[in-house]
Amino acid sequence: KYRRSNCEGLARLYELLARTAGLDVQYVTGYIKRSENRSGNLTSHAWNLIRLGGARYIVDCSADTRMFWNAPIISL
Repeated sequence: KYRRSNCEGLARLYELLARTAGLDVQYVTGYIKRSENRSGNLTSHAWNLIRLGGARYIVDCSADTRMFWNAPIISL
């Protein structure tokens, strides 16, 4: 309706498009640290894992320069 979304909506859309294209993709949630407070302020986040040629790659359609990865919690 408003043509905007958050990380969950973008990751779910990517999952749908990738599966439609026949790709092996997984929707993943976890926590990342916010760069403006590196002392442990975690925020929830959603992204995708995609398997290509036997290797897994992280695809984050909503990557934000204000955040950085810190040992995401992943259930595989």
